[in-house]
Amino acid sequence: MPALLRIELLGARTGRTGGPAAADEAFADLHDLVLDTARNLDVAQSLVGDLDGEGCTIVCPVPKRRWRSVAVFRRAWLEPRTPDEPRMWLRGVIVDGRDGRAPRAQVPSDELAGIQESRWNGAAFEAMAVLRAGWRGMRLLVADSVLTDPLRGMFRIPLGRLGVIPFRRMNHTPYPGPLARGFQDLMWMAEVRQ
Repeated sequence: MPALLRIELLGARTGRTGGPAAADEAFADLHDLVLDTARNLDVAQSLVGDLDGEGCTIVCPVPKRRWRSVAVFRRAWLEPRTPDEPRMWLRGVIVDGRDGRAPRAQVPSDELAGIQESRWNGAAFEAMAVLRAGWRGMRLLVADSVLTDPLRGMFRIPLGRLGVIPFRRMNHTPYPGPLARGFQDLMWMAEVRQ
């Protein structure tokens, strides 16, 4: 089953970054980070997606490899930064990619030749609705529909004879109405050897 990852940059649209030019630069940095991370994945040639003025949407059709997208969050947080290059704060969601097709199609308008109509597919709409549901923080939510027992086992982090699986529904962090059921946090900061 393909999965769709939608990542948005926090704070860039609200003006906290220093105006339109700084926001453009922040989104360019996000796009560079995503492309550089994706380029280094062994499934890079099978990815389809869209980089836009609010974030990025990537569909990975290879079930076991799609989870390496967590590397974008780790790199955004852990890579050394300078005062001139502040840390990127991200929010993301992984949902069922359904048919694995590109998240957005552009169609020429029938009315005016110079106008393009952009249409998001159903999975991309779902991801954007989740991102706009009102939850806070640098988090990566995963739809329960894409979590399988083999996937959970793949993420298991050995801890002596036991292990930790970094998917969790948080007890003291609110999930707004639409997310009250059906989503879990992925503890992206936990290192998983893959």
